[in-house]
Amino acid sequence: MSAAVWIQTIAGSCAILGAIGVGVRYLVKHYLSELKPNHGSSLNDAVRLQVLPLIQELAKDMTEIKVSIAKLEGRFDQHVEEGND
Repeated sequence: MSAAVWIQTIAGSCAILGAIGVGVRYLVKHYLSELKPNHGSSLNDAVRLQVLPLIQELAKDMTEIKVSIAKLEGRFDQHVEEGND
C-alpha cells in the first residue's frame, strides 16, 4: 500500500470515529439536560413534584388499610370466640 492509501484510510477512519463521537456527545448532553431542574418541565422535576407525592400518599393509604384490616380481624376473632362460648 502506498502512503496516499494509508493517509486516506486513516483520514476516513478519523472522520467516522469523529462523527460517532459527536453523535454520542449530543445524545449524552441531551439526556443529561432532562435531569436538570428547570421550573417543572424536566423529568427530574416531574418525578419529584408529581410522582413522589403520589407514592407517599399511597404508602399512607396502605398503612390506614392495614390498620383497618387488623381491627376487622380482631373483631372477627372476638365474634368467633363469643360464638363458641
